[in-house]
Amino acid sequence: MASPVLDPTLTLPTELKNLRFKPNIKRIELKNSTISVFQKCSSLKQLKQIHARILRTYSFVDHFTLSKLISSSTISEFRNLDYATSIFEQTDRPNIFLWNTMIRAYSATSALSGKTIFLFSRMQEEQDLKPDKHTFTFVLRACAQNRSLCEGEQIHGVVLKFGFESDNYIHSSLIGLYAACSRIELARLVYDKMPCQGLVSSTALIDGYVKAGRINSAREVFDGLRQKDKILWTAMISGYAKSDQPEEALQLFQLMVREVGAVACESVIPSVLSACARLGALETGKWLHRFLNRHRIKLTTRMATALVDMYAKCGLIDVAVQMFDKILQPDVVAWNAMISGLALQGNGQGALGLLQRMERAGTRPNESTFVAVLTACAHSGMVDEGKLKFEQMRTKYKIEPKMDHYGCMVDMLARSGCVEEAEEFIKTMPIRPDGVIWRSFLDGCRGQNDVARAELAMAKLMELGCCESTDFVILANIYASLNRYVEAGKVRRLMKDREIEKQAGCSSIEVEGGVHGFIAGDKSHPRSDEIYSILSELMEVMLWGEADSNAASTFPDFSCR
Repeated sequence: MASPVLDPTLTLPTELKNLRFKPNIKRIELKNSTISVFQKCSSLKQLKQIHARILRTYSFVDHFTLSKLISSSTISEFRNLDYATSIFEQTDRPNIFLWNTMIRAYSATSALSGKTIFLFSRMQEEQDLKPDKHTFTFVLRACAQNRSLCEGEQIHGVVLKFGFESDNYIHSSLIGLYAACSRIELARLVYDKMPCQGLVSSTALIDGYVKAGRINSAREVFDGLRQKDKILWTAMISGYAKSDQPEEALQLFQLMVREVGAVACESVIPSVLSACARLGALETGKWLHRFLNRHRIKLTTRMATALVDMYAKCGLIDVAVQMFDKILQPDVVAWNAMISGLALQGNGQGALGLLQRMERAGTRPNESTFVAVLTACAHSGMVDEGKLKFEQMRTKYKIEPKMDHYGCMVDMLARSGCVEEAEEFIKTMPIRPDGVIWRSFLDGCRGQNDVARAELAMAKLMELGCCESTDFVILANIYASLNRYVEAGKVRRLMKDREIEKQAGCSSIEVEGGVHGFIAGDKSHPRSDEIYSILSELMEVMLWGEADSNAASTFPDFSCR
C-alpha cells in the first residue's frame, strides 16, 4: 500500500505525540496500541498522521489494524468515506471483516446506500467470500434506505441459501426492508414464519406497522408478547406519539413504570415528553421532570431538548429557556427546539437572536432550523426579515428550500395581508405547491376578503383533491362578509352534496395527571352531567354579569394579563 504523505506541519495533541511505536512489535501489542491511538484522534489530519507513522514503523499492517483505521475514518465525527475507500482498495485480499466494515460504512450513508449492494456483489465475485450475518444485516439496511425492493428480495434468497433464516437480527432487517417498501404484509409473513419471534424482530415489526399507519396492529403484536424489554416498550410508546395518539402514549408509559421499574424507562421519556407537548399536559411533563431528578437519571442533551420542547409548547417559555441554558453543548436539535418554542410565542426577534448565538457557538443551521426561523417571522409579522433569511438559506448556507420552507413564506406573506405578493411567490415556486400552501393562501384571503384569490385557492385545493371542511367554511364566510349570500349558500349546499361535515371543535384539559378530551356537543365523558351543569351556570353569569356585577365578581378574572 502506498504510504500517505507525512505532514510535518501537523500539530498532534501531547498524548498522541508521546505514543511510542516500537519496531518488531508483536501483533497482539499492535492491536492494543491501535485501538488506543485511534480512539484519541479528533480530526482526519490526526488520523492520517497516525496512519503514516504506523506504515513507516512496522514491517506489517494486519487486517485488524486496517479495519480500525477504516472504521475511524467512516464512523467518527470527522468521517471521510473517500479516504476509507482508498485504504480498502489498496488492501491485498481483504477478509470478511474488512468487507463488512466498508459495507457498513456505505449502508450508514443514505446518499451512498445504493453502492452497498454493488460492494456486496464484488465481495462474492472477486474473492468468493461467504457473507456472514453482519454482512446481510448491513446490506438489507441499505436496501431499506434505498427502497430497493427487488434487490432486497434477491438478498432474501441469498439469506436462505446460506442458512441464516433463523437469525433474529437478519429477520428484523428483512422486516424493516419490507416495511420501508410499503409491503407490511410481507413483513408480517416473515415474522410469522420465524421459529421464535424475538424481541428484535418484534420491535422491527412494530416500527413497520407504525410507519404503515397501522398502530392497532402494532399494539396487537406488542400485547401478544410475554416478554418485553425496554426497547420494545420504547418502540410502542414512540409509535403512539408519532401516530398522533399522545393519550395512549402516556397511558402505556404509566403501565411501563409499573411493569419494568423507573430506571428502565429512561429511553422512552423523550417520546413521552413529546406526547405531553402535543397534549399540553404540563403537569404530567413536570412530573416527568421530577421523575428524572428523583431517580437521578442523567439529563442527556436529548432528554433536556425534550424538556425544552415540552415547556415551550405548554406555554412556559421562561422555564424552557432555563432548561436550554443548562445544556453545556447543545446540538442542532436542541437549538431548533428552542427557536421553535420562541416561534410559537411569536417572539421573532428572540428567534433571530438565538440563530445568531447558534452560529457563534459553531453549530451549523439545518433545514429544520429555517422552518423554525421562518415560522417565527410569520407569527411576528417580520416580513422583511423572513425574506432575508429565506434568501440567505440558499446563498449563505447552501440549503435548498423544500415544501415546508415555501409554505412558511406563503403563510408569512398571507398573514401580513400581502396576498398579491403571496400569489406571485406561489407562481414562481420551482416545485408544485401542495394543499398546505394553498390552504395558507386561502386563509390569508379571508383576512383581506379577497374573494377572487380565495376562489383560485379553492379551485387548486379541489384540483389536488385535498379539500377539508374548513376550506369550504372559509370561502362561504368570505362570501357572507361581502353580502354575497347566494354564493355562500351554494358552497354550503356543495358541502352537503359531498357529505362534508364541519369538523367538531375539540380540546383537552389535564386534571390530576389525567388528560380529558372534549368535542363540541359530546356527552361521552363519565362526568358530562356535572360539566354541563357548571357550563350552564357560567353561561348564566356571563349573560347577566353586566346587570349584576356582584355575581360576576365571584368568579376569577379570565382576561389576558
